[in-house]
Amino acid sequence: MYALTGVAAGRYTFETRDDYTWGPDGLTSETAGLPDGLEITVVTDASTRANLLISGELNAAAVEGPDQDRLDAAGFEYAGTINPIGQMLFNERPDRPTSDPLVREALILGYNHEDAAQVVSGGRPVELTSWITEAPFTCFSETPVWERPASDPARAGQLLDQAGWTAGADGTRSRDGDPLSINFIYDATSSSHASAAELVAQDWDELGIATNLIAMDGAAWSEYLYETFDYDTGWIQIGVGSPVTQNLFYGGAFPEDGGLNFMGTRNEDYLGYAALASSAANEEEACGYWKQAEQIVVENFHTFLLTGTIRPTYMSGATFEITDYIQPVTIRMTE
Repeated sequence: MYALTGVAAGRYTFETRDDYTWGPDGLTSETAGLPDGLEITVVTDASTRANLLISGELNAAAVEGPDQDRLDAAGFEYAGTINPIGQMLFNERPDRPTSDPLVREALILGYNHEDAAQVVSGGRPVELTSWITEAPFTCFSETPVWERPASDPARAGQLLDQAGWTAGADGTRSRDGDPLSINFIYDATSSSHASAAELVAQDWDELGIATNLIAMDGAAWSEYLYETFDYDTGWIQIGVGSPVTQNLFYGGAFPEDGGLNFMGTRNEDYLGYAALASSAANEEEACGYWKQAEQIVVENFHTFLLTGTIRPTYMSGATFEITDYIQPVTIRMTE
């Protein structure tokens, strides 16, 4: 529908074709409300994007963080995508304490979920009902196929005792002389990640767990997840649109062998359902198996889907739909 007509530093210009006839639902170049063209500009600062929306210089901009409050107060509407910002994943390699499902469960139960969800989402929590959070939402479920455990610090302490991590006279937990220390990684660019990590660490400290908070930039994520594996858990998300893609992380090869399974997860029951899904006769049958696989991943504490949030793209003088990006054929001008 749109022909690229100009490229400059940080700016791309398109014109709407006058001969477009094969869009969805009968969309053509004559459809009412289509823009005459598009100007797409790279604006890296969220506050600047918000200001440009308010001044009417932009029709659409992605804005997260404190500037959302300004836009909401001004009455701007938005479309958005799910961000599983409160997801936790675990390093399950044999040399890590989180290789033990008892420890993983204890860590999940050992902090206040409601408080952490509020903080990590910046006060905008959205319930996660599925491990699928992006388009095309294959086998997505609005009703969870798993049961999310409630926080229970007392039970967490019992699980740690059962796993052999007992508390000494000073309350610190250790096993065979080694203290229970957890490397918790999070996004250095996210203020909500940092604050929520500190909150979790405080709760774990009351259980006798020492927590090392490690802020990650882009290069560090790659190093820790795919090279050194020097982490135990953290605010780590997998946002994908299909369980087939999820399987690359939970059932695929480890990074040492060229794969994406950076957690080192190996669950034979999960792998069995993944194999059945891959050979299913139709989509309905495949999704049934994938949902059983998803249940195993969550209920065996390979991940914890605490909460999500919405990545909003605000509208001004235009409406549109978003899957994982603005769908060009849905743009309609309102002013």
